[in-house]
Amino acid sequence: MRHRPRLSAAASRDLDAIWWYVAERSGAERARALLEQLFSRMSLLGERPKAGRLRPDLGKGRRSLALGSYVAIYRLEGAEAVIVRVLHGHRDQRRALDETELDPTDD
Repeated sequence: MRHRPRLSAAASRDLDAIWWYVAERSGAERARALLEQLFSRMSLLGERPKAGRLRPDLGKGRRSLALGSYVAIYRLEGAEAVIVRVLHGHRDQRRALDETELDPTDD
């Protein structure tokens, strides 16, 4: 049975921003379909939390999983994957993570 890994507050905001960006340019149906694809791919981490590759360049214990044009950056908490950010693959991932770590409202 597939299930979703836990999302941080920043990852949830990222997914909301992705939906709005795509919906404004291509319509709500396309945005819904894209998020469905992203969630389907991220659900792999619910079954196999170590499926992504180690990313020491993004911080100790960080891993990433390709989601087409996007990437999920996550960490393990015990046997559970916690997705920290969902970013476009061309975005400066290190900078985005630095911004997240400065945000006291993120979990």
